[in-house]
Amino acid sequence: MASEELDVKRIPLELKEKVLSLPPNQLTHEEKKLRRIFRNRASAERSRKRMLELLEELENENASLKKKIERLQSVKVENCYLKQQLKDLDNLLQSMASGFATF
Repeated sequence: MASEELDVKRIPLELKEKVLSLPPNQLTHEEKKLRRIFRNRASAERSRKRMLELLEELENENASLKKKIERLQSVKVENCYLKQQLKDLDNLLQSMASGFATF
């Protein structure tokens, strides 16, 4: 192989398999270079895949947390309503108790 720019996309599959299967000490300088390129590309592919999986996981978690926020907000509204009811009933009870105390 010439030491000029390598067109990795046009490399025969047999050569790719050879450079990836043999130990580095049995490869020429150019084959080692190809091996490094192939391994780096494979590593980049795995990295992109992990990143996409992480992104999907975070999007799912985000959606789940948004639903939880909605539920908590509705519980908060109901809690405020119940507190007001309790306050009203407490006031009614106190006014009834003071009314009975005057008898």
